[in-house]
Amino acid sequence: MAEIKSTIDLVMERTKHLVMSGEEKKHQDALERIDKIPGVFQRYLDGLDGLGRLDELMEMYRGIPAEYRHEARRKLLVSAMERVSLETPSAFIGGVGEVVGKDDPASMLLEELQEIQRQYGERAEALKRRIAGDIEEQLREREIEGDAVVVVPEETAPFASLVADYRGKFETCKNRIAQS
Repeated sequence: MAEIKSTIDLVMERTKHLVMSGEEKKHQDALERIDKIPGVFQRYLDGLDGLGRLDELMEMYRGIPAEYRHEARRKLLVSAMERVSLETPSAFIGGVGEVVGKDDPASMLLEELQEIQRQYGERAEALKRRIAGDIEEQLREREIEGDAVVVVPEETAPFASLVADYRGKFETCKNRIAQS
């Protein structure tokens, strides 16, 4: 009676002549590491303080062989720029700069992105205070007051304009980084 072979036995028998060379294994390992970069960066963003995850991201990035580093750099920058926003803490963007290194051309662009965030934060807070003060003054003139009155400066046209302006600058800089 003929022996019944399992699927794995059949696959092994038909592929026994296929063996990866050392270079192919190195390439495959590098590609697997590169493919994990977006997930590790997302864990870095999701982390409470990000410090431990930054070490993990740096270790993964620096563990990629030099000949594959350009592709890893591109993947890191693209995945980072897809995930950061004006509201993302600036330290996370600085962490990306630490990973790619100070000598990397993207480092200056990452600093520019942080500067846009800093300026936005300062101007947004100043505008919120000014708008809130103006609205509260208008309400006092109309003798409207009490705990039920809630002033929300973020829902005003001037604030929306500020956000749109800085979001445009931020997105433009993000695109330059992703393409660098």
